[in-house]
Amino acid sequence: MNHHSTKIIVFRILLLSFSLALFGCPIEPKVSEYDTAADAQFEIQKLSEDLLSAKSQQVDLLAPTNFEASIHNRNEAIQKRSQGRSTSQVLHRIAVSRKYLDQANTIATNSFLPHKNLIKARQDARSADAELYFPNEMKQLDDEVKKQTVGNENHSQKISPTNQAALGARYSEIELRSIKQKRLGSAWEKIQSAKNEGAQKLVPETLQWAEMKYLESEAKIEDDRHSIYVLTTAAEAASRAADRLLAQVRAAKGTIQSDLN
Repeated sequence: MNHHSTKIIVFRILLLSFSLALFGCPIEPKVSEYDTAADAQFEIQKLSEDLLSAKSQQVDLLAPTNFEASIHNRNEAIQKRSQGRSTSQVLHRIAVSRKYLDQANTIATNSFLPHKNLIKARQDARSADAELYFPNEMKQLDDEVKKQTVGNENHSQKISPTNQAALGARYSEIELRSIKQKRLGSAWEKIQSAKNEGAQKLVPETLQWAEMKYLESEAKIEDDRHSIYVLTTAAEAASRAADRLLAQVRAAKGTIQSDLN
């Protein structure tokens, strides 16, 4: 997260949770307190599961301030419990966290339709394991979106259709690169290994053929990235070509070595 967006979210969390109103009363949402007989560990576990579920629904993107405030208070509950604080203190932090999560879910629900194309683009990228293959780019892009959706939480601004389209296109581009990496990455590495082992000199025609097959597979994925059949057949074709290339290079190297002996 860049320095500016970090300051915005941190400031809003502090404003929501700890800042003072005009007469010195802490600003914190009113909550329904848990019964003191409640199992704090169970409630923390359930809250953590609900936070993960909300994140999978991209609530963290659409309501970042409330979502982060919920995490902050959940973490405080965990810390207070580990420090042996009273059950009522722990349960109060859980209740506050739960309240912020409820608010975040409500905001996200109301914001989903106006941002549905952007949300779908991000979800497609995540489904393609973009956070695994390109974690820094995904985080940077997420931070840019959160910087704008923070304003959506207090109704001060919404992401314009033009900005949504631009951000969605960037998610889509990362998604495509992730799909290629997942489906064609192994074939690409084998082709590069073959080159490093002398394919250009030893089997130039096979190298040219293998690279052509790779480019054909890449083009098919670009044309229909969401078809399982296309992804599977394209990956298999590129892999077969790369395997054949590498095998021929090593066979040629073996022949040369035998002749030298």
